[in-house]
Formats: sequence, structure tokens, C-alpha cells
Amino acid sequence: MGEKKVVSKPHLGLHKKLGSYFWRTGKWEIEIKTYTDNEYAYIDPYPYKKGKNKVCIELCYVNPWKAPRPHREGTYWGVRPFIIDYKTSQSGWYLLIQTIYYRNIKYHPEWKNFYNFLCFIDPAVNNTEEILCIRVPSVLEKVDEALSWTMPAQVKKAEKEGRAVFRLYDMFFVELKSKRYTIFDYELPEKFQANQTKNDEDNVVIRYNKKYTLHLPHSHFKPMSMKELPI
Repeated sequence: MGEKKVVSKPHLGLHKKLGSYFWRTGKWEIEIKTYTDNEYAYIDPYPYKKGKNKVCIELCYVNPWKAPRPHREGTYWGVRPFIIDYKTSQSGWYLLIQTIYYRNIKYHPEWKNFYNFLCFIDPAVNNTEEILCIRVPSVLEKVDEALSWTMPAQVKKAEKEGRAVFRLYDMFFVELKSKRYTIFDYELPEKFQANQTKNDEDNVVIRYNKKYTLHLPHSHFKPMSMKELPI
């Protein structure tokens, strides 16, 4: 169940064209596209790149006239996106998007749900050119607040103590105080791999999706995922 937002803001530069909303900043063009499925609504956005500086974020809702009857009473029949806040950097952009999913009013007195997502691409920060969309609490209204919320407490503590923190896609790699454990003592998520370099055993290479790499100065690091709310 989505959290209801206290304050709702306008589109902040979204321009609608048919089933899509367009937002432009600098060299980037972001399309937020709504489309229908015959059975299910997929709450989590599906982001992908359409070109060098063009990005599409898809939002799905159910076509009420084509959905089988068992699915008609408990699903979303419409969606509308809003950009609450945005931020740009030298290498990318950040959007805080609120999606309002509408339910069938006849069967559902609570007829709309609110979901907030932080979507961004910033190769200088997370060392990839892939887009991330992370669900964050609906009470957050600023990109910086949302970014801070996605950082686990142990990551913030390590930064305050002056320990090294690296990031690759949606994973943080935090330098450990003790030399007792290494990165190889922890299980990495799918698509991540950790290997020691041949010439220097202290150096560790983290690979994501077989194409993005991160070099750690030694093996005494702990992996941590960015925080996000479940869908």
C-alpha cells in the first residue's frame, strides 16, 4: 500500500505528449511513458536508455476493458507522474518522481496510492552508465533528502570516521576497521563479482554486469546495498 504524500507539487517542467511526459535539462531528455498491460500493473518503474542522452522511464497500469474479471477489482487502472524535485551534476541527473496510481472507485474507497521514486544516472558517483530507480518514503520532498535516506547507517558512520567508501551501481563498499574479514567473506548480489588482481593480491576488482569495474585498494571491505522501500 503506497504512502500518501502530505504536500503535492506541480510537474516542474513536464511536457505531455500523448501517453508520455517529457522533461529536459541541459543535454538530457527524459521521457516518462505510461502504458497499459492486460492483466497487471507494475508499480516499479522500468528505466532504459533510448540514445546517448535520451532516457525513458516506463510506468504500467491495467487496461480495464481487456483485463480478465478476477483482476479488475484489485488493480490500478491509471497512473500519473509528477516530478517533485530534480538535481543535475556534471555527469548526470537526479529526479524525485511521485507516481499516483488510480484504483477502481466502485470497488475501492481508497482509490489512489502514492509512490515516490528516486531515479538517477551519475557515472562519476556510482561508476556506471545505467539508470537506477529506487523507491523512497513519500514524505521526502528533496533529492538530497532521498539520497541521504538511501545510504545505510553503517555507510554514514564509516564516512564520519574517515574510512573509505566506494560505490558501484546500487552497492556501497565500506572499508572495515578490522582486518579479520575480507570482501570474499560476504555474498555479493547477482551480476556482481569480486576478483583479486594477478600482479597485486591486495588490489580487488569488483565487476558489475560484466562491463563496469571498481578497483578497491585492498580486500578488507564490506558490501552494502542502497536502502529502498519494497514495492
